[in-house]
Amino acid sequence: MATILIRINRFMKSVDEIHDERLKRTFEDFYWFLYRLSGFVCQITPFSNLAFSLFRNSILVITFVWHLILFVFTMPLILNEPHLIIRNVHFTLFISFSLTMFIWFTYQRNRVIRSHWQITNGFHKYGKEGDLVTAKLVKDFRRTYIVSLSILPVIICSSAVFMFFSTAIDQATGAPPLEDPGNGVDVFLPLVLWYPWDVKRWHLFQLAHELLLALYVGIIISTSDLIFVNLVYTVCIQLNLLLLSVKKIEQRSLRKFKELYPTEKPIVNYDDEKFMICYEICLRKNIEHHQNLSRFFSYIVPLGDLPIFCAFGMEAIVLGMSALDLVTGGERIGDMILNIMLCCAEVANMAVLCWYGQRVINLSMEVHDAMYSTKWYLCKREVTNVMKIVQVRTLKPWVVMGGIWPCNLASFQAVMNTAYSYFNLLVAFRE
Repeated sequence: MATILIRINRFMKSVDEIHDERLKRTFEDFYWFLYRLSGFVCQITPFSNLAFSLFRNSILVITFVWHLILFVFTMPLILNEPHLIIRNVHFTLFISFSLTMFIWFTYQRNRVIRSHWQITNGFHKYGKEGDLVTAKLVKDFRRTYIVSLSILPVIICSSAVFMFFSTAIDQATGAPPLEDPGNGVDVFLPLVLWYPWDVKRWHLFQLAHELLLALYVGIIISTSDLIFVNLVYTVCIQLNLLLLSVKKIEQRSLRKFKELYPTEKPIVNYDDEKFMICYEICLRKNIEHHQNLSRFFSYIVPLGDLPIFCAFGMEAIVLGMSALDLVTGGERIGDMILNIMLCCAEVANMAVLCWYGQRVINLSMEVHDAMYSTKWYLCKREVTNVMKIVQVRTLKPWVVMGGIWPCNLASFQAVMNTAYSYFNLLVAFRE
């Protein structure tokens, strides 16, 4: 038995060999405490960590599936309360999305780890100059990055938690009280579900359980969004660095000339063989940077296939239902505020994802133009052949795909239009 455990532990170390201290710091810098709570990239060595992760993940999946089953049994029992149906459908969609994201990123664990490992090791060989320019780019982009990084977890988790106060607000503002149907459904719980036990006796326990469930749903959705934001943000920073480096290739060539030939005066002269040697060295570094970044982008794009596809499909439906409940909510102020918060969370979520996707498209096209504007045709045949390949590869902009939908501002507009169509359809069906 001991031999079997040793072999299992050795195998786990080989699987988790990339998970070192530097990578841990990268995850902690990017995801704070969400890195450990979500369990997407938890460390699986030694064996005790694996056992704990399996136990926690099993409990989480069982809890999600249990609530989805309860939702099926509850729906026929609350057909006379449309706003309760809409609230349950909202949160059930969130639970389904969270369960999907949890399974997806657990399945893609190795891809998530290796993509962050690449970020930790870097993409270019520009030296200290490149690091300084990267630091300046990060500083210039920091405000947008912090807003996009913090707004999603705050709004999503706040919406999940506020669901527990909407009923109290309704009661405080004089909304008509909900009637106890007496069929095992506790209408005074935030998530109105049928339970196969005495809900009145276990009301506080169930309330605490639903609160933890809502928080974990918010944590999983927020972490999924942050993985996308951080990876695409890294691509944007590196594309900006590549763009600036290509635009300043002559200045870089002069500095390289001064480094290689300190006794000679550096002058931009494309007929000078020594200057062209320096120019080709700098251009090769740009080509290598682009190749590394292109491989990284191709590697991370599959991570967004299912999450973005599900998000696009779910957001349109949920937005339409939130707008319907907001318009027909009547005197229930708490439900109206909750629907406004849900709408804000959903719109902000899609806006951030699509904005980053559009940013990558724009920058990749700018890099193509900048690379073409260099004097690559004056270089040696070896360099020109490589540049032709680079030009062909950069003709098509880099697009983050979510299944059949590209992640850009045009898709964001399409989702908003679809949500409005769903809203009109639901209003017509209600009438």
